Amino acid sequence: MRTIFARNRTMTTITPSHTLTDAKRMAGDLVRRAEYRSGSRMSAYEYVGKAVGGSGSWLRKLISSQPVTLHAHQYLNISRLYARLCASIEASAAAADLEAAEITAEAAVQALEIAQDMAGRLQAQAHGPK
Repeated sequence: MRTIFARNRTMTTITPSHTLTDAKRMAGDLVRRAEYRSGSRMSAYEYVGKAVGGSGSWLRKLISSQPVTLHAHQYLNISRLYARLCASIEASAAAADLEAAEITAEAAVQALEIAQDMAGRLQAQAHGPK
C-alpha cells in the first residue's frame, strides 16, 4: 500500500563536489568569524580546525581548494558549527531590532509629552489675561 507522502516526493542528490563546495564556504565563514574574535588568522584556523575534527593546516587546504579528504564527520561538524554561528548572528540581529524598537518607542513618548506641553502652553496663552 502506497502512502500519501510517497506520491510527489523529490529526492535531492548531493554530490561530493557539492559537499566540498559547501564545506569550503562554511569553513571560510567560520574562520573569518574566529579571526574577528581572536585577531589572528592562524589561530582562527587552528581553533576552527580542531573544532571540526581536523587541523589548522588541513582547514587551510580545504578553504584554498587544495586536494584534501573531507570525512563525513568533519562535514557534519562544519555544518553544525555554521548553523550555530548563523543562529547567534540572527539572535544578535533580533536583539538589536528589539533595542531599536524600544529606543523608537521612548522617543515617541518623549515627543508626545513635548507636544502636549506645547499645546498646553499655547492654550494658556490663548486664554490668558485680556
